[in-house]
Amino acid sequence: MHSRLPLKTLLALALALQIPSQAFACRIGVDQQLFEQPPPTDALPGAQIIRVRFTNARPDIKGLARHVESPDGSQLSYTLIGVAQRIDEDVAGAKPFPVYAFVTSCSFFWSMSFGEVSRVVDGDYYLIGRFTSDARGQRFHAGGRRTTHGEDLYGGFHF
Repeated sequence: MHSRLPLKTLLALALALQIPSQAFACRIGVDQQLFEQPPPTDALPGAQIIRVRFTNARPDIKGLARHVESPDGSQLSYTLIGVAQRIDEDVAGAKPFPVYAFVTSCSFFWSMSFGEVSRVVDGDYYLIGRFTSDARGQRFHAGGRRTTHGEDLYGGFHF
């Protein structure tokens, strides 16, 4: 007995395999969203650099949306990586706000994609990115830096 797939099924399969899609396999290198030193002021056009007290400890992130839409309108969502409070000059008494970033398997915060905190981060850092506001309040969309062996990878800084 001889079995064959119908021609329509073969054509559909061939077309499906050629449609490009976003891949998130980790390459050699790392995506970094928290910085101990301020990033260069021209690293991301349209972004601001802020000094914050940052934490991703479970009690502080509880109840916040795990994912939000991208600030540039793309279909890829941003992931909650923690909560920050500004500590830079002229911001005394600032309220804490959620921090979201584009996270891949190469990011320090990869486990946050699944709502897990694999390593608690709690300290003072610099963030680069931009604020957005909605009905729930203010949030920060953090940029990152892609590097491998200390050198920029794929253009370095990104949203």
